[in-house]
Order: sequence, then structure tokens, then C-alpha cells
Amino acid sequence: MKKVIVRLGNGLGNQLFIYAAAYTFAKKNKATLYVDNESGFYKRYKYELHNFKISAPIVHKKDKFIGKWGKIKRKLLIKISEYNSKTKFIIEEKDNNKLCNYNYKQLNINFNKKLYFEGYYQSEKYFKENIKSIMKEFSFKENIINQNTFYSNEIKKNNSVSIHLRQDKFLLDENHNNLDKLNAEFLNNNILSIKRGVEYFDKHLDKPKYFIWSNNFSEIETLFPSNKFTLIKDNSKKDPANDLYLMSLCKNFILSPSTMHYWGALLSTHENKICLSPPNVKNISGYYGFSNNEDIRPDWWKDI
Repeated sequence: MKKVIVRLGNGLGNQLFIYAAAYTFAKKNKATLYVDNESGFYKRYKYELHNFKISAPIVHKKDKFIGKWGKIKRKLLIKISEYNSKTKFIIEEKDNNKLCNYNYKQLNINFNKKLYFEGYYQSEKYFKENIKSIMKEFSFKENIINQNTFYSNEIKKNNSVSIHLRQDKFLLDENHNNLDKLNAEFLNNNILSIKRGVEYFDKHLDKPKYFIWSNNFSEIETLFPSNKFTLIKDNSKKDPANDLYLMSLCKNFILSPSTMHYWGALLSTHENKICLSPPNVKNISGYYGFSNNEDIRPDWWKDI
């Protein structure tokens, strides 16, 4: 029986992208999907999909790459995989700046036993054909749904618009040049996009109520002082799935460069949702404004 082992890593939004792409790949190849919930996690992140009703089981430890020797084993298997019919790898292709696009050709691979699936695959094109199944896979468990009832009620009863203002996207240990400049440019572009989105919804919705999430709330109350803005800031010590669930209840979105916010919009079941986002074009620093994947924007988003 063929086996696909998906290596999850990074934050919740990326874990959802990786799983969705691997789920679709496994289904196409009539293989059983397994989750590696350990090998791809390092300092800042941990496995988050335990809060969802995913169908894929956790793979056995012998098929993970844990610790120093696990990393060495992985490197050796990748080197010999071209000649090894039993163990293959798909690793998302990127350029020297870690930029990429939708590339279906890299998924055209024959395997007859075991395949390791790695990368972020931040484009709906990798899983669009299975979107209904993906929505079921990413159903929230009851422990998430039953929390934050005050906020969930507020979001449901208002003409709710979700905003995610991400700060400090570029981190010191990622070896970027001009770190402060990168983060300042990113934040300024993000704020400008949000303000344009607020202007749009103020004109097109009846009494919109804006709900703001952020990884850093400093100065946000100054930027958005009106009582039409609600800051969801008492959820920081809980699972990110709590925030994602609340986002998914919103009826409209001003999308920012955040994979978690992307999934908040996608998992929203509101029929007439409007999703505004900036174009994903390269900025002054040479990075795409929304994602390192040129093709992250689905066709149902609107330009701000």
C-alpha cells in the first residue's frame, strides 16, 4: 500500500496549506496520508492540527526524522531517493530568495511505497479540486467551538469584518538584511491596505463592525481608536485555532499578509463574504507583498 507522509511545520496557517496540498496529492495517487507532527517543528512553533477533525493519522516514529541523527538520516535518504524506489521525496521548489509559484509539474512523480511530502504550497490551486473535503477535514473540534462565546456572539450578530494586523514578519534568526527596514515597509503597507479596506466597507456595508487580531497590539488602539473596532487581544495564550475559529465566523475580510488570515476567510461559510486584499506583487525589498508564493491569491478575492 502506498504511503504519503506529510511533514508539517511553521505556524497554523502554513500547517493547513501543507496538509491540504498533501491530502489532495495522496488522494490523486490513491495513497494513504500520514502526518509527521514532530520533525518539522523547531523553536517557535508546534503542531496545531489536533484541534481539527482531520482524518490522517500520526505516522510512526520510525518514519519521522527526530533529533540530530534523524536529520542526518533525512539528508541521506534525499540524496539516494533518485535511485531508491521504496522512498521518494517531494520538496517544494523555491528560488534563492525562497520565492515560488504554483508548480504542478513538481508533483508529477511515480512512487510505489513511501513518499515524504515537504514544503508550504501556499496556493489554492494545489487543493481546489478537493475544497469540500478540505473544509470537512478542517472542521473545528468542540473544545474550540465552545470557547470565546462572547466574541463569537458579537461576530455573528454584527456586520463583522475581520482584520489581521501582523507585525514583525521578518525575524532576526532568518538571516535577512536590513531587518528593521523590511519590517517597517511591511507594516506601513499593511496599515495602508487596512485603511483602504475600512473605507470600502464603511461605504458598502450597513454599520460594519471591525474585529482586529494581531501578534503585537502595541499602538493598534492609536491607529484604530473608534468604537467600531474591537481588539481580540485576550486570546494570545490560547491555541491559535481559537483565533482562527473566530475569524472564520466573520462575514467579510480585509486580508493581510498572513496565512492564518487566509484560512479564516476560506473557512468562513458566509455566502456573500467579501474578501479584500492587496495585490501580491514584489515590493521595494524584492519580496512579494502577501506571500512568498506568487499564486497565493484565489480568484474570489478583490483588490483593495
